[in-house]
Formats: sequence, structure tokens, C-alpha cells
Amino acid sequence: MIDQNMPIGEVVAKHPQAVDIMLKHGLHCVGCRVSPYETIVGGALGHGLTEEDVEKMVAEINEKIKKSQETGTAKNAKSGPGDPSTSAEIISLTKSASKIIKKLMKQEGKKDAMLRISLAAGGCAGYSYEMEFVEGKTEGDLEVKTEGLNVLVEKANLDHLRGTTIDYKESLRETGFVMKNPNVKSACGCGHSVGV
Repeated sequence: MIDQNMPIGEVVAKHPQAVDIMLKHGLHCVGCRVSPYETIVGGALGHGLTEEDVEKMVAEINEKIKKSQETGTAKNAKSGPGDPSTSAEIISLTKSASKIIKKLMKQEGKKDAMLRISLAAGGCAGYSYEMEFVEGKTEGDLEVKTEGLNVLVEKANLDHLRGTTIDYKESLRETGFVMKNPNVKSACGCGHSVGV
């Protein structure tokens, strides 16, 4: 559980689900460079929130953390860690995305690496997607096999990424990876920041 004197960056790193609640309550600096070092109460009061607003926001965040932990425990009890029916629902790649990722892995000399997908707090809508090649899995990762690739999803981001399809588009208007995430509630005009 969190308290109002914790740094915003620490809260967001441990509990990404707190971002949408902070944004909803008017703490819009979640993605700025200063906020990770500010306490929740410091950032909130600096943005015109009252101490009562801060208490409500912290209580709501703690309630969401509690529900998330209970849901995670229930899901783990229903299906084992390698349950393919669960893995297939988490994240998938299209053939075109897989082809480009394999090409990039070869170019970078990382053909045995895994692809980690995560959400980072930041940007005007709350989160931005991150993709990186890593050599191994950590305790906080869930491994999914899709289109011949091993993809890692951080368990902390599971609720926000579940059902996402990663595609690759190449056109006159845009070229790059496109995330089709059913959990997105809002998006930034730049297209690189989402609210989940």
C-alpha cells in the first residue's frame, strides 16, 4: 500500500495502475521530469488539490492496488504459469511485426534474445509503450510465445496490456509499430502516449 509522502516515481514504478487515478484527480504532472522526485502530496498541492483531495486519491489508489492483487491471486489459482490459453490472450504479434522484429534482432546480433514489452509512466496521456531486446527473463516477467518469438510482458503491466496485438505498418503517412490495445481509454495527439 502507498501513502501520500511517497515519491510519485516510486509509486508509479511499483503500481502503474495508480497513473490513471492520479490523472483523474488532476495530478497531470505524472509524466513530467520533476514529478518522479516529488511526493504525492507535494505534487498534488502544487497543482491546486486540497489535502482532502489527496486523501481521497491515495485511498482510491490503495483500493485499486488491493483489487489488482486479489484478481492476480485468483487468476494464478485458476491457471498455471505456463497455461497456453492464458498466454495467448495476453499479447500477440502479427506476421508483419514478427518479420521486422526478427530482422532487427539479426541486425543487432541478438537472434537469441527475447522481446520485452512494457508500459512506462510518462507522456501527456499517462503511459508510453516500450519495447526492448533482453537476454533473459526476470522474476517480474511473464513469457508468451507468438509468431515464433519469445515475448516478455511485465506482470505489473498485465492488466493494461492484456489482449494487445502488435502490428507493423508501412505507408506514406506512417511507418512503425502499432499497438492495438483494447484497454486504452485515451490517447495523446502525438500517438505515442496512451491512457489505460
